[in-house]
Amino acid sequence: MSLAGSPSDPAVDVDPAVDVDPVDERDPTDVHVGAVLSRLRSQRGVQAKTLAAQIGVTSRQLFKYELGMNRISASRLWVIAHHLRVPVQIFFPGGGRIEVASAPSPAVEDPGFALAARLNPQDQRLVLALIRRLIRLGPSSLD
Repeated sequence: MSLAGSPSDPAVDVDPAVDVDPVDERDPTDVHVGAVLSRLRSQRGVQAKTLAAQIGVTSRQLFKYELGMNRISASRLWVIAHHLRVPVQIFFPGGGRIEVASAPSPAVEDPGFALAARLNPQDQRLVLALIRRLIRLGPSSLD
């Protein structure tokens, strides 16, 4: 009995002499992000098993991330950065710096935004909630 897609299936043109290595098909950015992840984890003395549990994946999955075999989603990369206590931009070539021809945003120039960006996500939510409450109260309540 022949399985569809197997080399013995005449309907599928497969050259058994060709050795396809899936590692060679890794995206260079995924490889870079994985290498940075591996280096940061190592430098901080964090065991793979520990970080994997913190970010909700298996050690095997973390290993695949570190080799660039599996792509890390943006949300998971954010969680990884949080647990390693690094800015998420550190994972990208050039440290995440992007050249933009347009005018800088107010967030870049405002030191309050820079300070808020260094807070952990929970504290950022608390600050945002406070700002929203102050806005609802209006300027007259601040006197």
